[in-house]
Amino acid sequence: MYKIEQAGVGPPSELHPSKESVDAAIGDVLSKPWLPLPLGLKPPSMDSVVVELQRQGVAKVPPACG
Repeated sequence: MYKIEQAGVGPPSELHPSKESVDAAIGDVLSKPWLPLPLGLKPPSMDSVVVELQRQGVAKVPPACG
């Protein structure tokens, strides 16, 4: 589904996904949030989400349900 580019002439263990592949994976995640994340992508930590919300002017964040 996503193409992998080989960087340089190194051994096959040095494979890196292309920018287009990363963009496609992120696009899939954003367009289908109900699906599990592709391998290698981790959900953001709660702390980073709260910091970003505060940075954008959201003063109060309701507690997580669970």
